[in-house]
Amino acid sequence: MFNKDVYDLTNAQKSIWLTEQYLKGTSIGNISGIISINQKIDIPKLITSIKEFVNRNDSMRTRIFVEDGSPKQFFENKLDFEIPTHQFVSKKEVGLFAKKIATTPFNLINSNLFSFDIFTLPKGDGGIIVSIHHIISDAWTSGLIVTEIMDIYESLLNTNQLNDYTKVSYIDYINSEKNYLNSPKFEKDAEFWNSIFDSIPLVAGIPSKKRLTR
Repeated sequence: MFNKDVYDLTNAQKSIWLTEQYLKGTSIGNISGIISINQKIDIPKLITSIKEFVNRNDSMRTRIFVEDGSPKQFFENKLDFEIPTHQFVSKKEVGLFAKKIATTPFNLINSNLFSFDIFTLPKGDGGIIVSIHHIISDAWTSGLIVTEIMDIYESLLNTNQLNDYTKVSYIDYINSEKNYLNSPKFEKDAEFWNSIFDSIPLVAGIPSKKRLTR
C-alpha cells in the first residue's frame, strides 16, 4: 500500500487506539499545553526549531492507517507543515485559545498527530500552544519535547546554528517489543502471570460502618 516500512502498533498504542474507537470524535487522546517564553520571540527561528524537532524524531512523523481492519503505522521521512502564528492581547485570551486547541479531536488516519501554534503578547513575549496525540507521546515525553525544542531555539538564538543531538528512533522500541514477544523470556513471563490469575481473585470490599443501636 505504501512504499515504506510498515509496523504494527505497540501494545501501548493498541490500548490507546481502542479507547479512541470507543470514544470517537472526542479529544480523549489529546496531550496539550503551553510553552511560555518570557522574552521577545524570534518567530522565524522558533518555527525553524519546531520543524527541526519534528524532523529529528520519527515518532512525530507517525502515520496510521487501517489494513484489513487492523491499525498499522509507518513513518514519513520528512514533514513540511504549517505553524500558525497569533497575536493575543492577554494571557486570558491565550488560555481560551489553548482550551479550544486542547478540545479539538485529531483525525488519526493518515494525518499529523500534533499541532503547534506560536503566539505573541503585546510586549513581544509569548510561546507555543502544543497539542499531541497520546498515541505518539505521553506526559513524560512531553517534557522532553519542550526541552528539545527550546534547546534548538536557544542554539539558533546564540550561535545561529542547529545544536548537536543524539539520534533516537521509535522504530528501535517497536523492534525491541517485537523481539520480546517472540522470546523465551516472554513465554516465561506469560506462564508466571497466567498462574497468578489462574483463579479469579476475591473482590476487595470496603466494610461499612455498623449503625449503633441502643
